[in-house]
Amino acid sequence: MAGFSEAFARLSSKFDQLQKQSLQLIAGLSERHYRDSFKQGGFTDDTLKRWRPLQNGYRPGGTPLVRTGALRGSIRSTIINSNTVKVSTDREYAVFHNDGLGNNPKRTFLAPSERLNRNIRTGVLSLAKKIFI
Repeated sequence: MAGFSEAFARLSSKFDQLQKQSLQLIAGLSERHYRDSFKQGGFTDDTLKRWRPLQNGYRPGGTPLVRTGALRGSIRSTIINSNTVKVSTDREYAVFHNDGLGNNPKRTFLAPSERLNRNIRTGVLSLAKKIFI
């Protein structure tokens, strides 16, 4: 029985390793995905949906939502517990842009994304193969 206990302990350790590294991977992929919206000038769910351009000659040639880079730079991912990663911004004005409130056109930059989900699945599967094989 000692052999079974040792094998089970090794397997359990590998699952713990997979869980911890998966959360770190998910946090990094998520943060990068959402920050990329600002570089691309739009949000990618399954495909890129460009943001409405700036109007009335406001910052000619400028990218919407990028004046100082503060909003983009405020996007953070936090590992909350053993199965949750939270991606958020602490900028109070973010919701006005993301949801199109007030006089702001909706320019989503933080929302569920099919492309991100696919990238996460691919990354976690690759990580599992490295750990278990």
